Amino acid sequence: MLDETLLDTPDALARADRLGLLRGAAEAGARVRTAARHAVEAGIAELKPEGRPRALLLAGPGTAASGVADLITALAGPTVPVTRLGPSGVASAAGALRWALPGWAGPVDLLLITTTDGTEPGLALLAEQA
Repeated sequence: MLDETLLDTPDALARADRLGLLRGAAEAGARVRTAARHAVEAGIAELKPEGRPRALLLAGPGTAASGVADLITALAGPTVPVTRLGPSGVASAAGALRWALPGWAGPVDLLLITTTDGTEPGLALLAEQA
């Protein structure tokens, strides 16, 4: 049950939100709008797919990438296999994570990169590799 008195007291609200979920929820709309704007700027709408990809490769740090992989697997079912690419490197060192495409990956496969802010250098290198 929601304690509505917390809404009038920012300090109490911050204490009740121990995991910082409220900030994430508040920022979600702006992130979606930014991603949509970037997709338009990149010309996503002009892409003409020629059938379904052989496989979907998913890379990204943290548990969000696992969640996205699970969601896509559930939505795509057996029609498109989803492979989550795991990083190498030390997660606690900023910019130390690296991803690599598997040797079998090719032009008929789709790479999906998940990131919270787009500043992970290892993901940028992976996109260049693809």
